[in-house]
Formats: sequence, structure tokens, C-alpha cells
Amino acid sequence: MISQCVPFNSQGNVASQPVLGKDETADYGVNDTVHPAEGVSLEKDLISQTTATQEKSQEELTTINNSVSKEIWLDFEDFCVCFQTLYIFHKPSSYCLNFQKSEFKFSDERVSYHLFMDSLKPIELLICFSALVRWGESGALTKNSPPIEPGLLTVETVSWKSLKPRDLVVTIHTYATKATVVRLPVGRHMLLFTAYSPVGHSIHICSMATFVIGDEDVVLPNFEPESYRFTEQALTILKAVGHVIANFKDKAKLPAALKDLQTAHYPIPFQDKELTAQHFRVFHISLWRLMKKAQITKPPPNTKFAFRAVVLDLDLLDSSLEEASLAEWVDAKYSVPTSDKDYSPEEVAAAIKIQAMWRGTYVRLLMKARTPDTKENASVADTLQKVWAVLEQNMEQYAISLLRLMFKSKCKSMESYPCYQDEETKIAFADYTVTYTDQPPNTWFIVFRETFLVPQDMILVPKVYTTLPVCMLHIVNNDTMEQVPKVFQKVVPYLYTKNKKGYTFVAEAYTGDMYVSSSRWKLRLIGSYHPLPCLSRDPPCNTFAIKEIRDYYIPNDKKIIFRYSVKVALPHPVTIHVRTSKPDVFIKLQILENEEVIVSSTGKGQAIIPAINFLGNEKVLSSQSHGEKHEELITLGSPDSHTISEGQKSSGTSKGTRKGKEKSSEKERTAKEKQAPRFEPQMYAAHPQQEDPNKPYWILRLVTEHNEAEFFEVKKDTERTDEIRAMKQAWEMTEPGRSIKAAQARLHYLSQFIRKTPDAECVPVSESQTKAGEEGSMLWKKWQAGKGMKDLAKSTNSESGGSSPAGKEERDQSLRRENIRPRSRSPTILEMSPQLIRKKLECVDINQYIRKTNIEPLLQTDELNQQQAMQKAEEVHQFRQYRARLLSIRDIEQEERFKEKDRVLEMYGEMRDSLDEARQKIFNIREEYRNKLLEAERLRLEAQAAEEAASRVEPEKKVPAPDTHKKKKEKKK
Repeated sequence: MISQCVPFNSQGNVASQPVLGKDETADYGVNDTVHPAEGVSLEKDLISQTTATQEKSQEELTTINNSVSKEIWLDFEDFCVCFQTLYIFHKPSSYCLNFQKSEFKFSDERVSYHLFMDSLKPIELLICFSALVRWGESGALTKNSPPIEPGLLTVETVSWKSLKPRDLVVTIHTYATKATVVRLPVGRHMLLFTAYSPVGHSIHICSMATFVIGDEDVVLPNFEPESYRFTEQALTILKAVGHVIANFKDKAKLPAALKDLQTAHYPIPFQDKELTAQHFRVFHISLWRLMKKAQITKPPPNTKFAFRAVVLDLDLLDSSLEEASLAEWVDAKYSVPTSDKDYSPEEVAAAIKIQAMWRGTYVRLLMKARTPDTKENASVADTLQKVWAVLEQNMEQYAISLLRLMFKSKCKSMESYPCYQDEETKIAFADYTVTYTDQPPNTWFIVFRETFLVPQDMILVPKVYTTLPVCMLHIVNNDTMEQVPKVFQKVVPYLYTKNKKGYTFVAEAYTGDMYVSSSRWKLRLIGSYHPLPCLSRDPPCNTFAIKEIRDYYIPNDKKIIFRYSVKVALPHPVTIHVRTSKPDVFIKLQILENEEVIVSSTGKGQAIIPAINFLGNEKVLSSQSHGEKHEELITLGSPDSHTISEGQKSSGTSKGTRKGKEKSSEKERTAKEKQAPRFEPQMYAAHPQQEDPNKPYWILRLVTEHNEAEFFEVKKDTERTDEIRAMKQAWEMTEPGRSIKAAQARLHYLSQFIRKTPDAECVPVSESQTKAGEEGSMLWKKWQAGKGMKDLAKSTNSESGGSSPAGKEERDQSLRRENIRPRSRSPTILEMSPQLIRKKLECVDINQYIRKTNIEPLLQTDELNQQQAMQKAEEVHQFRQYRARLLSIRDIEQEERFKEKDRVLEMYGEMRDSLDEARQKIFNIREEYRNKLLEAERLRLEAQAAEEAASRVEPEKKVPAPDTHKKKKEKKK
């Protein structure tokens, strides 16, 4: 029965009720439909209906209402055909709890709300969403107006401890106002409301269950306590334990109480016997630890015996397993304790016999204590009553502790509890806040760096709250120096295992093009339960010293950008960051100790090692030890990955000349550095010249704390260069004049590929060789003064600049004779075209650099024969192994083929048998049906024959009938 409704409402009621607009739907799921712009016609329809209704007089309405029956009966099918849309009007005042929030701002930002709900009954949530999509624009409601985007409200489930996609609960698109009902199952829920509207929006939420809605800081504390289902399950278990203790003396009620206890903590029986036994062990050990925890004073002496009488488990409270963690205890296997002493068989047999006798005696004592109306039972019951008196004072807290201990065991049976689903939303969190100072534009700095100690294995989610434009968090395992993985530059939920040195959390920031004022930075650690990781010190440090080193990039064959040596006096952590002027070059930063890579990091345009603990050492800096480490940056691309012109390369090459000129002031700078602290809060460059943005450069930053900066020393690593210089000096001592000959040979070789001047073509070769010897003598003297072979050409330029005019003329003439310009060779070679260089190199004989077989005969010695025989035997052995491996693989494959053949034959045999069975079933059914038809035909024929026989008998019986009738008539007469 459907009561007739008056087809009009007052305008005030329509505006105050959440209604569905025309052509608008509440979409459940992920498939959202795009709504046309004509959706705003709802307002027009309502206004037109209201106006038309008001024009009618009250008499006309009375006449219409009287002419229609008060009740109309319709079939359900006719009702669905007649009414395609059903509007349901909700009354917010009928709900116990209401929440309404309005937001008005002209922006495209989406506003988020977090909602918390927990209930022991199914939840119904009424959500009303109103969107304001236009404000003060003429023609916004006309047909020719541009398309209008509707307001959008999405409701999703949230999980902090997982990366799985959020489950979409409901989506609402509307141009005006729309309401929908969300139904949630029993339990605790976390929902994320995301609202979008060009101008403003309003959300109205109603429910009969308690809920909390707001930002994350408001809602998050509600997820720390246990859920309602968890508390209810825990109280059920502990009350069942109390019921067993209360009826421990009652012979009639004790079995029922024990059965209720088993039903409480073991609600769903498992088919797996091992899992069942594990579940009971977890419950028993958790209950025992709760009883020990509840006893503030010294417990009664027979507490352990009383507990064993309740659970009847002798191996439960073994001393080797009692103090272990629950997770370790669950996985522990019963084993015989081992001992270094060897026992004789007679001693072992005697010990086993004694243990068996004692175990039998102890079991009999337990059974007596379990039996009511005995002395042992009364003693055990009194002890249990004392324990229960303590537990009953704070039953809810102890019940939650008991069930939480069971859940920490990670036993698979815990998943059978209904409250296990609420563990996904169970969290515990801790906040750590630091402040940072004002930062200029384009500045890189460290905001936070602390070490956290993890007390136990747990899944942890770190979240950063800051107003900085760019801020990235790195987490390093100090035991393995491995970083916690990140997704889209954010640390993912990760299982942090307990280690020795903890985990270092490092937050780096970059200001960008804007000036950043001082503010607060907050780190929130979200886990499943307490205790969470704790700081290794308190409070956290927020003042750091940054040492910055800048230099230009010099291409080299090894692709090494720089190499620095680090020495520390005291152990402390350091953060190392490298950035290059070219943002798309791949670089690799390595830290070496005794030429072995300790840790490395690869990046594009920049690389960072978030934390490395340098160990202190008192040895000298030149030695390689734990106190001295080397930093090496290697480019992964080509050495000339920067696009540099020839002039820029020349200026980069002449940097060494300027260094030579500044050598005189090196001692003054060293003295100043010793007076001043080695670390400054402000950054400084390694070179005093002004930075040229057109030249490729790199920046090395080392970050340490202010109070540890004076114990940290960094300098360029020249150990390899010193080794090469010492080796060359040793060569020169054993063979005097070696360097002069090498320099002459090199200059003579280079003179063949340098462009010759017309004036020098007629110079005799003998004179040029003599001048080359004089030049070589001068270079040898310069090298003896401390310059390496690499700077010979640069030293020639510096020497020519400071000599007398006469000496300068002599050298110029000598250089002209040798066809060498009085400048460094690098610019001269660069001035030549590649085609000319390639043409000149075509005539170079490179056969002397190619390794080939010796033409001269070689003496076949016993050692050589033995070496060749061993090599051949090794080759034969490897080949035999390879052949044996192949043969075994072939045998296995052949065996698999035979098995597959047998399986195929067996399968076809089964198919044939099944086909015969099916065919036989069909034949049997057909035969049965045929027999039925034959039987029916036989019965039909028999009935037909019987009818024919009966028809033949009837005429014979009818023949004498007339005679008898006549006789009767004659008698009457």
C-alpha cells in the first residue's frame, strides 16, 4: 500500500532538505559518470512547481483531494514502471550525532577530512554534500553557458601501514545538494573525505553511532586505544578465566566453566592439529605472564603449581622458554638439552627412569588438585582466588594486556578472532619537532638527523610535516648501511628489525628560488603498538655545521671528479652531499677505506650519503686506517658530458698556472686556516676566484654538528700522487738521466704532429736536438724542485714569464728551430682541425704496441711442459664436467618425457573409460526407456484384446432377453 502524497512542498522545506538533483546520481565504486551541465535544472523545476501550486486556490486543491481515493493499491511491477525516481527526505534532527562543515574559497584545492568510527553494531552514515559551483556570473544557468564542473566528494578507506590502493566507498557529483547513506560493517573504520568545489562546499554528516571528524591531528589519537571488538573479546576471555577460578571447587560447575573458557579463547576449531596446539600454548603462556605481571608483591609459593593445575600443561613453564619473547616461544621446538659431558648408557637409563617416576608423581598431584573436595584442590583454589582478586580490580586493562600478548605472538590462529580485522587501523604514534633558521634562496641544508633505536621488530611509517618547498627524508640502517626503500621520494611502510646501532633519520631540504623564513619541522612515527623507536639522545639536535668545497671539473681518463681525505678525532656521523652544475649527469659518490668501498650512492645531478659514522684514530693523516677515509666521486657518463667551448677549456686548463702563482701565499692561508675553526655555519668556496657559470663545476658539502666540527678535518688526497713521485725518484736514482731522455722523446714525438711555421722549415735537425737537450736539462731542474711531469709545459710558461729578455730571446729561437710555439701544447693541438690530426696519425706505426706471437723459438723446459699439461688437464676436466652436466640434463629430460608420455596414456585411458561409462549409462537409460515402452505396448495390447473379448461376449448375453420379457407379460395376463 502506498499512501498518496500531495505533490507539492513549501520552498523552505525543499531548500533545507538534502535532495537529489535532476540527472544526478550517487555513484558507489570507482566508475564515476560525467554529469551534463543541465543538472542545474532541478532548481528551475522546483521553483516552477512551487509557483504553479501557489497559483491554485485552496478550494481547487480540496476538490482535487476529495476526488481521489485516499489509498491506491498497485502491483510492484506497475509501481516500478510508474515511478522511476524515488526521493527520500531525511530529518537530521532524528539522528543522535550531527556534524556540519562549510568551506568557501575560490581555489582548485581539495579539502580533506578524516573520520573515525567504532561500533559493535552495523553502521549507517548519512552524508549530505552541497556544492557552490558558480558565484555572481550572468548567464550561468542558460543553455548556451559553458560546461560547468560539478562539485565532487569522494569517501575512501585509509591505511597508514600499507601501500595498497585505497578502497573507494562512495563518490558524489552534484551541482546543488545531494545525500546518500553509507553502510559500514561492525568494527573500527577510518574514512577520508575529499571535497572539491570551485567556490565552496558544505558537508553534513549524521549517524546514530559515535564518530569523530576533523584533520589528521584530531582523529589520529582515537586509533591508539583498542577497538570496541578487541576490548569485548578480551573481557570475554578474562571473565571466562574468572568463572573457572570461582568454580574450581565446584565439581558440577567446573567442567562447564572450562568448556566456556575454551569457547572464549578458541571460538573456531581448526583442522590443523599443530596450529591448535600452538594456539593453546600461546594462550597458556600469555595467561601465565599476565598473572606474574599482576602480582605486585611476592606471589604465593604454589602459584606455578596452581596454574598448571588449571591448564594441565607440564612443559609449558620450562625455564629455557619462560623468559623468551612470545614470537620466539611459539617457534621453539622441544629438544633435549645438550651437554659437553658424555654419559654412560646406564646413567642415561637411570636418569630417564627417575624423571619418569617424578613426572608420574607430579601428574597425580595435579589431578588431585584438579579434583574438588580434596586438600590439594582447596589449596590451589585459595591461591587462584588471591590472583583473581588482583586481576578483578582492573579487569579491562588486564584483559586487554592478555589479548595483546596473544596477538604479539603472531600466531596464525589469532586471525580467527573477529577483532583481528581492527588491527589494520590500530596505530601508535610519536611526534618529534625541531626548528630551522631563515634560509636564503637556492640553499641546501640539513633539517633533522638523529639515530633511533628499535626495541623490537615492527612495521613503521614516518611522515614529515613541513612548509619547505622541497624536503626529503632518508633512513639508513647503521648496521648494514642500506637505505630504507622509497616510492616517489617518500619512505614506504617498512619492517624495521631490531639491530645494534639503530637507524639514522636524515631530512635534507632545498629552498628553491624563494626566501624561506624560520619555522617548525615535524616528524611523526606511526607504528602498530608501543613501544615505538626511541631517540638515542634527547633532545634532538637542530644546529649543524656545513663545510662546502667548490671546484671546476677537469676531464680525465678515469672519470674521477675529486678525491679527498677525511680524518676525525672522535667518532661521529657525517652527511655528505655532492651536486654538479649539469643537472642531468649521472654521478657516483663512494667512501673508501683501504681502497675498499664502504658505502656508495648514485644520483642524477646530485648524490647524497645520508649518514656515515667515521671512527676516530690517532694515527697520522697520511696512513690509511679506520680514522682516515677517502671520498671519491666518479662520473658515470662521458668525461666531457658538459658542453664547453674551446675557450672555456683553455681557461680551465690555465687554472693550474694561477695555482702556481699563488703558491707563495699558500703558507699564509694555511696559518689562517689553523687559527680559524675548520667548520663554519656559512658556506665558503675552495677557490678564491669568482665562480664562472659557463664552466662545469661541482660542490661537495660535509655536514656535522657544531660541537663536533673542530674534530673533523678534510683535505685533498695526494697519496696516489706522492706514491707516483716517489716511484719516479727511485727510478731516477737507479738510472740517472731517465726523466731527461723521456722528456726529449716526448717532445720529439709531439713535434711531428704540430703545425710547422715557414721560418723553421730550414733549421737543421742536429741543432734542434741540441736545444732540446738544453730544454730537457731545464725541465729536469724544474722537476727536481718539486713539480711533476704533468706540469712541465705549465712550468715552461711560468719560467718564460719571469726570465730576462736575453734568455727569453734564446728560448724563442730554440723553440722556433724545434717548430714549437712558446705556449702550452694543449691550446696548440686544439687549434688544429680534427681532419688534419686524423691525417697526421695515419702514418703512425702502431705495430710496436700490438701484442703478437714471438717469431723466435722458445726453449721447452720441464716447467713449461708441466704448466701446459696442467692447463690442458684443467680444460679436459672442465669439458668432462660440462659433458656430464649435459648428459645428466638429458637423462632428466628423457625421464620427464617418459613420465609425460605415461601421464598422457593414463589420461587417455581414463578418458576412454569415462566415455565407456557414460555410453553405458546412456545405453542403460535407453534400454530402461525401451522396456517401459514395450511394457506399455504389451499392456495396451492386452487391454485391447480384453475389450474385444468383452465386446464379443455381450451380444451373446443380450439375445435371450426379449423371450423372458414376453413370458412375463403372458403371466400378467
